[in-house]
Amino acid sequence: MNYKKVITAILLVSDGSVNHKYFLENFNISNEDLINIFDEINDELKEKDYGFYIKYDSKSSDLVTLSSISTELAEFKPPSVLRGLSTPALETLSIVAYEQPVTKLKVSEIRGVESESSLKTLESRGL
Repeated sequence: MNYKKVITAILLVSDGSVNHKYFLENFNISNEDLINIFDEINDELKEKDYGFYIKYDSKSSDLVTLSSISTELAEFKPPSVLRGLSTPALETLSIVAYEQPVTKLKVSEIRGVESESSLKTLESRGL
């Protein structure tokens, strides 16, 4: 399993911080491994000049935007097309965005459940 991709996707679709206990129990990794994964992800995000990073402490983590772009972000309103998406649809969207190009089979494989309904929802909204 590619922990970096899955952890990033989980943080992206989560509503707020994620307790490290969730990752440690579900991925059967040590806290030290988890911190190393966060650092690797942050290095890649910085290298590719993305506008966000993983903010973490000893208990929880969250995907947050860089403070250096707060002025630019203030000028934009969130697109209404994302409002009302279910958690499975948001998970699917994050996987598609991160993995693209990706097949329906690969999305279902990563999520561990059939994703056809979520993909149809995203397609109907032009996502």
